[in-house]
Amino acid sequence: MTRILIKKQLREVAYFYIRDRKTGKRQSKGKTTGFIFLWLLVFGSLGAAAFGLCDLFGSVFFDIGLDWFFFALMGLVAICVGIFGSVFSTYATLYKAKDNEALLSLPIDTKKILIARLTTTYLLGCIFSALFYIPTLIYYYTHVTQTVASVVCSLLQFVVFNIASMALVCIIGYFVALLSSRFAGKSYITVIVTMGFLVLYYWGYFKLMGSIETIAGNGVIFAQKLEGKAFLFRKFGESFIGDIPAFLIWTLIVLAVFAVVFFVLSSNYLKLMTTNRGSKKAEYVAEKSIKSRSINKALLMKEWKRFTKSAVYLMNSGIGAMLVPVLAIAMIIKADAIREMMDKYVTLMTAMFPGLDVKGYIPLLCVAMMLFVGSMIAITAPAVSLEGQSIWILKSLPIDPIKILDQKRRLHLFVGIPAVVIMGLAFGYVLKMEIGDIALSILVGIAYTLLNANAGLALNLLMPNLTWKDETVPVKQSTPVLIVIFGSFAIIVGLGALYIKVLKDVLTNPMDYAIYVFVFFVVCAGFIQKWLNTKGVELWNDL
Repeated sequence: MTRILIKKQLREVAYFYIRDRKTGKRQSKGKTTGFIFLWLLVFGSLGAAAFGLCDLFGSVFFDIGLDWFFFALMGLVAICVGIFGSVFSTYATLYKAKDNEALLSLPIDTKKILIARLTTTYLLGCIFSALFYIPTLIYYYTHVTQTVASVVCSLLQFVVFNIASMALVCIIGYFVALLSSRFAGKSYITVIVTMGFLVLYYWGYFKLMGSIETIAGNGVIFAQKLEGKAFLFRKFGESFIGDIPAFLIWTLIVLAVFAVVFFVLSSNYLKLMTTNRGSKKAEYVAEKSIKSRSINKALLMKEWKRFTKSAVYLMNSGIGAMLVPVLAIAMIIKADAIREMMDKYVTLMTAMFPGLDVKGYIPLLCVAMMLFVGSMIAITAPAVSLEGQSIWILKSLPIDPIKILDQKRRLHLFVGIPAVVIMGLAFGYVLKMEIGDIALSILVGIAYTLLNANAGLALNLLMPNLTWKDETVPVKQSTPVLIVIFGSFAIIVGLGALYIKVLKDVLTNPMDYAIYVFVFFVVCAGFIQKWLNTKGVELWNDL
């Protein structure tokens, strides 16, 4: 039975990539090629980052015999990548899946259900961590002479440290589920807890990135300080390079921690799946007048409630908007340090490229930040799919379909535009930019947010998924979301490369280029909007 449940979980994850959920037929060769291209893009970007970090650390640590310190650092980064790739879907997959009632109605031990879902969580973490760890192994194998023990241990460590990653993800998801079962506004509790984790995660990440040069330049000192004080950290690093006793110690510790986590989860899993202590009890409410709304406001409120009451939707599609205020406040607090750092890099770049007005490119950097903020918001990409099998209710109402689609787009703009404005003002203040440059940067960000909203909605109409059982599928694993997110990164890189390689000598003022980018985004958004008003409405009616 456990094998069947695991197969079911894996098929739910992979089904969309194999078959069209609307027709049940196999995906076309074009879509399959697109999926492969997207994953190659993800692998390429993370792989490039991994090779860059390996080269920075390896060139220092390998020559002085600190292979274990190299792997301790790279292994931690791989674990963080695995956690970040699976943490957002853990809560919905383990505790609040849509098929809980169907599975519990069958004579199946809850431990078997838990094992099946943990297997999916584990494999998802493995996929993301592998994107970083495989390049690390390639670099290590090609720069250091290997023994049988080092090869075997470094390969087995991938299995072991992903168990540690899964245990950490389960702990986070467990506390989120425990809190959610005790409070009515469970989506807000989920968001608060996850945001707290993200703040700690990014704080640790940026602290590490800020210390990379220091670590690389003083590796011996760091390693000597950690050697006697951080036993587990030392054993973690040594377990990669063929130290059998260290590998066994680290493995036993990880398995012991996971055993405790599994025991706690299995003991409380049925309660977490079925209990809803936070739901309000029925109570008498005195008769009162009903407040009416216009059709547009009612549709917008419907979209807003779905967005704010679904922790998975809110965290994955609106994460950029929620992080922006925190990032803006942090930038303002650290304004002097950021200015000092920018002056340092401007001086360095000026020395490397004499005659180049490096300072003139700072406003263009602000434009890039606005585009990055817009790329982290993907509300419309899963908006149609989230209607699910109840879409017939909305379609049965005497409402013009374009109004329904417009309100999905308005929600995206309602969330995304304030984020762009806040980030633009914070960035302009910290870097002391001129008012005109700040305004233009914000306008480019708003135009891109509009383009992103229209493109996400169009893609979701072209590739809908209305048969999902877990809302994680349309929000995290659908093709429209992947295209919007990674397509946004490709657009940012492509526009930057176009200016640097082709238009730099023609448009000597970088902000002149920003004007053309703004016009380009507005025109593209207009074309997609026209398509939504015609072909998009037809696709909606055919759903």
